[in-house]
Amino acid sequence: MKMKRTISLMMITLFALILVACGESGNKAQDIVDEVLGNIEYQTDDSRTNVTGDLFFPTESEIDSSATIEWVSENLDVITDAGVVTRPASNMRVKVEVFVEVGGMEASGSISFTVMKAVVDEEPDDEEPDLTDGKISTAAEFMAITDFSKNYELTNDIDFGGAEIKPLGRIGSVNWQGVVDPTGVFSGIFDGKGFALKNFKLTGSAHPNAFSETNTEGITSFMFVSIFPNLTGTVRNLAVVNATITGDGFTGGIAGLMEGNAMIENVYFSGSVTAAKSWGSTEGWEVPGGSIAGMIGGSARVKDALVMPSALLGSNLITGYNFSSNTTGIYVVNDSVMEVLEYATPEKGEETQYLQPVGATKGGKASIPSVFSQWAKYYNE
Repeated sequence: MKMKRTISLMMITLFALILVACGESGNKAQDIVDEVLGNIEYQTDDSRTNVTGDLFFPTESEIDSSATIEWVSENLDVITDAGVVTRPASNMRVKVEVFVEVGGMEASGSISFTVMKAVVDEEPDDEEPDLTDGKISTAAEFMAITDFSKNYELTNDIDFGGAEIKPLGRIGSVNWQGVVDPTGVFSGIFDGKGFALKNFKLTGSAHPNAFSETNTEGITSFMFVSIFPNLTGTVRNLAVVNATITGDGFTGGIAGLMEGNAMIENVYFSGSVTAAKSWGSTEGWEVPGGSIAGMIGGSARVKDALVMPSALLGSNLITGYNFSSNTTGIYVVNDSVMEVLEYATPEKGEETQYLQPVGATKGGKASIPSVFSQWAKYYNE
C-alpha cells in the first residue's frame, strides 16, 4: 500500500513538471510575439497611426534565437509581408499579423497601421516647366513656350481635351519688308516628329494682345489667328488634329502670315477654320483665310501638306492670299466642304496682281497619296 502511494505521488509530480514546462514554452512564444511587436521600426517622424515609408519587421528574437517568426499583411498592395509600403490614394488602415513558433509551441498577435495617402505632386504649382532641351511632351510645356527663336520638338501626341491654347507669336511682328519685332516672330524650328497637337480651340478674341487690330473707325478685328501668327521659321512633321480656329481675316489652320524663309513641310491638318469678317469690317464679305495659312509670302514655301477640313467659313481651302511659287504636294480631302472651290483668292486687282496659284489637288479620302501614309493613324481615327 505504501509503495502504491509513493508511485502515485511520483506520477503527480512528473505530470506537474510537464505542465510547467509546457506553460513555460507557451509563455515564451507569447513573450516573443510581444517582443517583436514592440520592436517594429518606423521611418523618421512616422508612427503606427502615421505611416509614410517602409516598416521594419523583426525576424529574430533576443529571447530565443531559434524561434521562427512570420509576418502576414492583410493588404499586400499597401504593406507587404516584408514591410515595404506603397502609399494609397486615400488614408488606409492595414492589419499585420505575426506568428511565432518555438519549442513546438505557437503564439500569434497583430497590429494595425494607418498608411497615409500618396502625395501626387509635391512641387510648387507655379513652377514653370523646364524647356532647356526644347522637348515638348505635355500641354503645360507647350503653353510655357515663350522664346519663339528656339527649336522645339514633340516627343508624343499632346491632347488638349478641347481647351483653348496659346499662339506661338503675335501679329504685327513681321511684314513684307522684314521683321519688325523679333520677340513676336516664330523664327525657330517646330518639329512634330510625326506626332500631333490634338483637340484644341484657338480663338482670336481670347488673345487680344496677339491678334487684335483696331482701325481708324474704332473697329477691332482679330487677324492672322493661328498657332504661328507670324512665321519666318520652319514647321515640319506635325499633325494638327481636330482643331477649331476662329478669327477674322487671314485666319489659318497652322500659320497666319508666312514671310521671309518660312517653311511648312510634311504636315497634316484636320478641323475647322473660321474667318468671320474682313479687316476693319462689320460683315463677312469675301474673307481670306485657309486651312494651312492666312497668307503665304513670296519667298515662303509649303511642301507636302495633307488637309482634311471639316468646315471652312469665309475661307479658301489652303490660304487666303498666296504670293509664293513654292507650294507643292498639297492634297485636299474635300468631302466635307465641297462648296469651297478655290485653292486661293482668284481675284487679281490692283493689290493682288502678284497672287500665285497653289500647287494643290483635291480628291477623296480613298485617294490620299502614299506620301501621307504616316498620318493615317489620325485621319482614320
